Amino acid sequence: MKAMHSFQHKKPGFVLLLLFAYTFLVQGQYQFSIGLGVSDIGFKYGGEAVYFGYELASVEHNLPAFSYFISAGRIFRTEKRIQPVVMLQYAREGLNYSQSFLFDDIKYLVKIDYLKVPVLLQLKLGKKLDRGFGLDLGPFVSYRIRAVRDLTMNGEKELRKLDNVRPMDVGIIAGARYGVLRNSFPLDLGFQISYSLVDTMNPLEGDLRLYYGPEEEYARNITLMFTVSTLLSGKS
Repeated sequence: MKAMHSFQHKKPGFVLLLLFAYTFLVQGQYQFSIGLGVSDIGFKYGGEAVYFGYELASVEHNLPAFSYFISAGRIFRTEKRIQPVVMLQYAREGLNYSQSFLFDDIKYLVKIDYLKVPVLLQLKLGKKLDRGFGLDLGPFVSYRIRAVRDLTMNGEKELRKLDNVRPMDVGIIAGARYGVLRNSFPLDLGFQISYSLVDTMNPLEGDLRLYYGPEEEYARNITLMFTVSTLLSGKS
């Protein structure tokens, strides 16, 4: 029974992998990308305590968290300026509530690792299809792999699993890029913004909502990434 429950919990991740693997059976090119940037979880004013507990009720939020992704994908080549691309990403997202005090610093990080599948439409704006400016837009589906709270206080480090991070996330990605050719080697430099369209966390059990934050649930992942991509020839 335990093994069956584990499989049911991981089933969405297997489905995403199978769907992505199918894209390699059709013609196109491989696209490999990395992204570095920042991420955060957006709450209604004062609402973070409902999801993380009273310890964040009076903490000032100053900086976003470091975020990154590594991805491989398949571009479905067309002769037109619009072409679809399906990506498989390993993405690190989360938030940063670290604080600096006179006698001690507190590191409070939430780290959420996702298996992410964006399905984007790439619009080429340059005169040549292999270079110049372009735009990206499309949805994504994510499966949570791991979610932990990383807390360091008084010199002691504590990692705690976050059970109230939902297993799935759905959202939208928008971006812009500039393509160049270096010795026939294609390279795209750009940025992307992703935003969750559903709540990514469940409120903690108990009466926290009676004392902290708004009644309406709201917890959305937000990321801003600077990206570098390249292409390799695929099946034609």
